[in-house]
Amino acid sequence: MAIENKYIFFPVTKTGYWHNGIHIYKKNSEDFVISPFLGKILKKDQSIASIYPAKLPKIIYVREIILTASPEVAEKYENLSSIDFTKLKKDEQEKVLEAIGLSSNPSYILQKHTISFKNEMFSYYSFIRHFSKLCDFKKIKNDEYIFPHDKVGEYGKSEGENNMVHLEYFITTDSSYFNITAPDIFDYCDNINNEFDLYKKEEQAFEELYFDAKTEFSVLNSKDDYKEYPGSLHIQVKSYHVKINENYKKKNSLRIEVNNNAINVHDKENNIVNQIKIDIKNPLTNNIDTELVYTQCLKTKNNDIKELFYTLDPFNLQPFWTEADPEKLQYWDKYIFTKGDVMLKKYSMQPDKKIFSKLNGSNQEFSLQFFKAQEDGVEVLESTENRKFIKIEEDGRNFYFLKDDIKYNSNYWKDFKDGTAVFLKKDLTPYNPNDDDVKNCSDLQKIMREKNVIDSVEPSMELVQFLEKNKSITIRCAFQHISEWSQVEINPFTIDHPEETSDLWEKMRIWSKDGKSSSFPREVSDSGKFIYFHPAYFENWLFNLHRCFAKKLISVQNLVMKDFRLVQGNCGIYYNFHEEDTTFCNHAVFETIIKVDGNFNNFTKKTANKKNISRDPLKEDFPECPDTEKYKYKPSNYWCDVLEKQSENSEETGICKISAEQAFYMAQLGYVVIAAWKNLETNPKKNQSPHFVTVRPCKGKYPGLDLLCVAHVGGGKNKVKTLIKAFDAKDNIEKQCKIYFYCNIQQCFI
Repeated sequence: MAIENKYIFFPVTKTGYWHNGIHIYKKNSEDFVISPFLGKILKKDQSIASIYPAKLPKIIYVREIILTASPEVAEKYENLSSIDFTKLKKDEQEKVLEAIGLSSNPSYILQKHTISFKNEMFSYYSFIRHFSKLCDFKKIKNDEYIFPHDKVGEYGKSEGENNMVHLEYFITTDSSYFNITAPDIFDYCDNINNEFDLYKKEEQAFEELYFDAKTEFSVLNSKDDYKEYPGSLHIQVKSYHVKINENYKKKNSLRIEVNNNAINVHDKENNIVNQIKIDIKNPLTNNIDTELVYTQCLKTKNNDIKELFYTLDPFNLQPFWTEADPEKLQYWDKYIFTKGDVMLKKYSMQPDKKIFSKLNGSNQEFSLQFFKAQEDGVEVLESTENRKFIKIEEDGRNFYFLKDDIKYNSNYWKDFKDGTAVFLKKDLTPYNPNDDDVKNCSDLQKIMREKNVIDSVEPSMELVQFLEKNKSITIRCAFQHISEWSQVEINPFTIDHPEETSDLWEKMRIWSKDGKSSSFPREVSDSGKFIYFHPAYFENWLFNLHRCFAKKLISVQNLVMKDFRLVQGNCGIYYNFHEEDTTFCNHAVFETIIKVDGNFNNFTKKTANKKNISRDPLKEDFPECPDTEKYKYKPSNYWCDVLEKQSENSEETGICKISAEQAFYMAQLGYVVIAAWKNLETNPKKNQSPHFVTVRPCKGKYPGLDLLCVAHVGGGKNKVKTLIKAFDAKDNIEKQCKIYFYCNIQQCFI
């Protein structure tokens, strides 16, 4: 937004007029104004016809037209010094009025945008005006919302400009956002330049233990262990897969019988033998040892002598921690067993837990972006003393610093790292168009100096020079001001037709002379309590914030897809034990939403009423299917019904049923979006499970349903897939049409 020529929109014109927004112009590739964020419509007005002042000017000077009119209009009057406006025909009058800026499209839309994270809620508002036409907005059940990348309206005209709209962002002076502490927001966004102590990550010491295929282990993890350290297992050998030593067997002419999985051994005189030699792999040496053991400590599976297990541990390994590697370990029959001959690492503590040591040398300064997550790439790791470390990369090397060491340096509006200052209404009183520009500039500089926005004051500098020199600073300032759409008189700018302009603007007012409006929601009824931001800078900050939300979602999806509990055939999030072909798509989605959405219950509970008690189908003590007569198919279809039911009362629950395109752009902002397909198959020979995935945040424009990416768990290798592949619906249009998308517009980012 270059501060040059006549287009000085924000934060101040060279005449001292404070303009609350910017004008956005249509690009050749655009037909509509597109909404960048999710917003609730508070107020809108659709006025198709352009409006003109009731008091028409008598004389128009050609110099007014030449600068702004279209060529055909300008050429018509270029040889005249002035025009008698009263002698023009109506259509000619309208063209001239449009050329000198005395016409406008009054249509507008006012939205409320809310971002919840942790225990705070930040609400900001957007106001867009001068649409030639507003789009039709479909109701999301109980309320009206505009989703990111939805079409808002067509570009209009005002102030002698065509194909433009006016955009402004503001918050209210009583916004709770002023009470949010800096660390809350810095956990998500903005670069930090600071000095801090650096640390290096040290690998834990471990032993290598070797086990034969089908060695069994007891799992000692608690549910809290699984939750905090999903990549670690605390295990103890339950039984070794062994063989009877063939030489010993032949030498002593032993006869072996199996009865109810118990081993009975007899010698050639048919006497019972209580001890026998077995071959067992020594986990410490990887050699086969021969041990003399009691037969009562041997067992078999399915009365098969080839499946022989020794239930004691002659090597006294004791319980140990190891990595939860789904390629090596498999759940079966209530225990873990090895899939093949494997080497396991033995740790004294959870492998997920990292150890750090401080680096010697001087402190260094880094610029980085970070947020809270346990992930690969951008890491927040925990020390043995429960300190949190942030991973950074510099010159191809990894360093870490203590999260608690960060010092947050900010000014007045503390959650803007770059020193955004809030200028209250009293700060604006010195700005009067009757004062000269030099005085205005001096006053502005003094205020900015007092607020630590600039370091020094140059009284002789004119305002326009100051704004051009300090453009990068002034766009970071937020100003409290009466809305220009109010009847309150505020610093009028210099114009050729003040009476006619005032008359036109009178028709554009939406707040009265006291700055208030009873027709607006209470929160925006007083236009004197608005604090405005430079729209381009503010939008960029919001995109950075949402970009970090999206990174968090991606990291969680990556963790869930790698989670040992959710790999095909493992235990699931409730630590029950399943068949090898069991999949956990619903568990994976649940694990995703609880890590990124503090209001995840909105997804999982039906709204309670007299006929329907609120149920949570994902609690382990809750039967998934409450009505077996009604549900002839797989009980986990119940969650599809919960999502659908919640979306029928979106104003209360926040759950909205949206299109695939809306799902793409919501995920791009970091919202978790569930794609669900309900299985109504009645053929018992076919797989009757429904399927659930979460939409993957991706850059760029919506690629279409065929290329929409999702985080997929189930039916094979867990990985990012296209929606069509994840639901096995490549050539099944009917199935594609029955994949529904649900998001929580009340998501609380965590």
